[in-house]
Amino acid sequence: MRSRGEQHERAYIERLRQAGSSIVDLRERKDPRATLVAMREGAQAIVQAPLGNDDFSGIADVLLRVEAPSALGAWSYEPMDTKLARETRAGTILQLCTYCEMLAAMQGAQPLRFHVVTPMKEEAYRTADFAAYFRLIRSRLRSAVTEVPTPRTYPDPVLHCDVCNYWKHCGDQRRRDDHPSLIADIRSAQSREFQRQGIPTLAAIAECEGKLPAEPARGTRSTFARLGHQAKLQLQARSLPLPPVDALPIEPGRGLQRLPEPSPGDIYLDFEGDPFVGDQGLEYLTGYAWRDAQGALRFEQHWAFDPAAEKAACERFIDLAMERLEKHSALHIYHFGAYEPSALKRLCARHATRGEALDRLLRGGCFVDLHAVVREAFRIGVERYGLKELEPLHRFGRKLDLRDAALARRDLELAIELGDGERITPEFKAQVAAYNGEDCLSTEALQKWLERKRSEALAAGQAIARPAPAESEPSDEVSERDQRIASLQAALTGDLPDSPERTAEQAARALLASMLGYCRQEEKNAWWEFFRLRDLPAAEQLEEREMLAGLEYLGVMPRQGKERNARHRYSFPPQDTAIDVGDQVVFTKAEDPAPDGPGTTLTVTEIDHAGCTVVFSVGAKAANARPTAVFRHQVVGCKPIENALLSFAESVRDHGFQTSGPYAAASQLLLRQPPRLGSGLEFDKRSDQTISALTPNLRRPGEDVLEATKRICKSLDGGVLPIQGPPGSGKTYAGARAIADLARTKRVGVTAVSHKVIDNLLGEIHKFMPPGALRLVHKNNEEPPQGIEYLDDNDATLNAVRAGTVVGATVWLWSSDDAEGSLDYLFIDEAGQMSLAHALAGARAARNVVLLGDPQQLEQPTKGAHPEGADVAALVHVLGKDRATLADAQGLFLDRTYRLHPSICAFTSELYYEGRLRSIDELERQRLEGDTPFAGAGLFLVEVPHEGNQSRSNEEIDAVARIVRHLLAGLQWTDHEGRTRPLGPSDLLVVAPYNAQVSALRRTLAPLGVTRVGTVDKFQGQEAPIVIYSCTAFSPQDAPRGMAFLYDPHRFNVATSRARGAVIVVASPALFEPDCRTPEQMRWANGLCRYREVATVVDRFACFNGRAVRSPSSSMRSVGEVATPRDG
Repeated sequence: MRSRGEQHERAYIERLRQAGSSIVDLRERKDPRATLVAMREGAQAIVQAPLGNDDFSGIADVLLRVEAPSALGAWSYEPMDTKLARETRAGTILQLCTYCEMLAAMQGAQPLRFHVVTPMKEEAYRTADFAAYFRLIRSRLRSAVTEVPTPRTYPDPVLHCDVCNYWKHCGDQRRRDDHPSLIADIRSAQSREFQRQGIPTLAAIAECEGKLPAEPARGTRSTFARLGHQAKLQLQARSLPLPPVDALPIEPGRGLQRLPEPSPGDIYLDFEGDPFVGDQGLEYLTGYAWRDAQGALRFEQHWAFDPAAEKAACERFIDLAMERLEKHSALHIYHFGAYEPSALKRLCARHATRGEALDRLLRGGCFVDLHAVVREAFRIGVERYGLKELEPLHRFGRKLDLRDAALARRDLELAIELGDGERITPEFKAQVAAYNGEDCLSTEALQKWLERKRSEALAAGQAIARPAPAESEPSDEVSERDQRIASLQAALTGDLPDSPERTAEQAARALLASMLGYCRQEEKNAWWEFFRLRDLPAAEQLEEREMLAGLEYLGVMPRQGKERNARHRYSFPPQDTAIDVGDQVVFTKAEDPAPDGPGTTLTVTEIDHAGCTVVFSVGAKAANARPTAVFRHQVVGCKPIENALLSFAESVRDHGFQTSGPYAAASQLLLRQPPRLGSGLEFDKRSDQTISALTPNLRRPGEDVLEATKRICKSLDGGVLPIQGPPGSGKTYAGARAIADLARTKRVGVTAVSHKVIDNLLGEIHKFMPPGALRLVHKNNEEPPQGIEYLDDNDATLNAVRAGTVVGATVWLWSSDDAEGSLDYLFIDEAGQMSLAHALAGARAARNVVLLGDPQQLEQPTKGAHPEGADVAALVHVLGKDRATLADAQGLFLDRTYRLHPSICAFTSELYYEGRLRSIDELERQRLEGDTPFAGAGLFLVEVPHEGNQSRSNEEIDAVARIVRHLLAGLQWTDHEGRTRPLGPSDLLVVAPYNAQVSALRRTLAPLGVTRVGTVDKFQGQEAPIVIYSCTAFSPQDAPRGMAFLYDPHRFNVATSRARGAVIVVASPALFEPDCRTPEQMRWANGLCRYREVATVVDRFACFNGRAVRSPSSSMRSVGEVATPRDG
């Protein structure tokens, strides 16, 4: 490995030498002073450079000279590391951040970026995206090695236990203590609840059968009783040869009623995968077993160490399943857990292959999850409901020791991640293959055991139905769509070279081909999710955000107005759910009054997340049904969008990318061309010249943003103008005025991802235009806001298109055949959230397209996996992977904020906008005045210790209420014009990530007059003098939807940038110490870590006597010092 690493480094250095770089090799020198000498001399590359400071030392593979000023002169250096791994690992990021810190001291300037060169690619990482998290890790390391006495901890189980070398030591400790965590499926919060109520061991929980002396702080008594039953069985198992098995009551469609009639065509499937290979993981081994016509066991396995082999393995399995399905129409595919069908969905979507066949298998109900059958049918005295733990019951004996198999999988996966084929030895492969094969055979043995248990129950007189057969054939219309898509994809990509050798136009053709199935895949993903949720085991429903579970019927509510449907009120236990007022929800199959139909629906008319009640509008079909769980219906057809994309593809196939006609703007957008300007003396109106060929900047020196926007819009000639508007930069202001200016003589349309966003932009036009100057029309069928006319008919809306009228509609209208060429300009608002596929489809309605948005704020929602690049948002596509802000020639970056105080802006600019965003001078005046630790302006942090909280924290609710009472007790607010007035309830905006916390905060703060309380999604585009953000979750491990949601930099940017003067983050201290395993997780965590570094920390109790407990350390660099001008 060392030899291969050295060879890879030498090859890279040779490429530098051949490119003409002057190279200084210091591999024989170990003194950092030699590095400093070479840096001062200005070498273009310094190889094997020794670095060091008081804490660390190291040798950087290469230091690259960049033309950025430092104490050395007009240049400085950035570290680069050569790595054999195909994907950069978290340890590499920490290593290079250490080099950056040492270089900063040597050259007097922080390296703006650091670099990793793998055998596949060269990557650049922005230092500011990781620096704060690196400093946290460095601080924790120092504390760990210096703290006396060593802090006492308890080895509570965490995710890392699965790969930790100390797993046995910690497990032995928990067994000696008979810790509650030994109970199957118990959560850490439930374990703490038992301990808090004086029931500290598994044996004690079993003895009291989980009956708590007092009401639990969270959850229901029935949940703890279930855990008590589980503990009782596990305690019995300690003195029995086999785990005891208790049968649970039989429910329709659940448990043993999920078992289909066995078929000679049945297949048993198991994947081995590694989520840390590449950006999307790799299913590196596909194994499946079946019995042939003579009943003999057959077995196949397919290895995949790259995406192409992964695709081929997926195709071979699905082809075999379809071949057997033709012979055995009652075939089923048995698996253990939800992983296998989920993996197949991802693979078919990612590789754009065999989607139709998988659809048929899914529609036909071919997949059978034996884990769900076991969990719903029995309670068993095992510590974990895993396949291996159940094997004593069905007498399956493994030949391979599981510990040996785990070690082989670990070493094999490390080799795959490193891209080191030589380390994938035959021995490793044989052990992992044996493990995978035994999983398949164990799945078959479990199925046979379950069939025996079913027979025993039938013999005892119980009635257990088999699942009804499902229709698997697609409709003729679906088949025709798929054929048309496949034909066009082949025509667009048939003659293309491999990806690295493609021209920009060839790459655009390939991307268009991958997007042709976007709408079809979105529909598939939505239907796959529909059926997954409809069949989800009851034990998993409470943790599913798309569901509302644990429902208990409370009674009928009076009808309102002319309502025809009944209104049923239910209660539910606290949970994180996305379901909200207006949503259509569906029964689970087990409870559906018509289980063989398309799904019986209800409509949510009221929901109180804090009070845990919901009211449904109930039609006649569901009048007598009493569901215990429902899920959100998200299937939306998008036929006009798909047809528009396919028509665009047919045009490209026949005529190539065009600069005139209905697909000119779509062509320019897909090719990522700068705005194509066609007016003015220096431009040839019919040429392919772009502005970038004539001037490096779209915006003229000293030109006002609004004037630049108007001027460039008027000059567009079959092109696209991207406008990136950071928080408070006037994106909507400038867009509305450009629209009004154009609409006097041009046909202008507006679209966005939602009707609300369209109304917001039209409403901004209405604010400043004289009455009657412009007609504002929106295709919508609800109640219109003032100044906007709603039309609910497509023809009427399109007939309204003319100069003097601005017409708003979703992409569904603009992508229709009737809308083609109907506009001179289409403005797409929040284009950082609209998929590129939707933007291309709508673009054929207009000669020119203007993209308004900010990719650094809320992201585009998608319903599942797509081929690489096909699911990108329109403005993200224009921006490209390596940039956070638009380059001057790409479009307009609005670089001044009219909202954020400079101290807030500096933080926002550093983390999210490459240091390019600045506040206008007047914002310095914004401040809070009075006897308060929040005096002045800036970032504040109130740490609130609590444990186990997930989607609701009573401790943080109490802290927020205290802060609000304090702020409204006579403090003064000074605005940007220097006017001072009392701070009022409408000046406060309170944000939380989860609906349950939002509802509780609304209820608590309503008596104080504070009504602006909501999630991040509700407040994009809004602002207030003061923003309070309650993070809610106790720790990264407790956060619903994981780190990816709570730490999402887009969401944190939106939450903190609503404030004009002060941001007050209320959070558990544990949130600021995340353990990150990937660079992406480190980037997520960095924002919160940086906030803590620069915020003024205020004690949650002592803060109200007017003093701050702690400000940022004087040794800590301020935001302004990091956000240097050269960042732009």
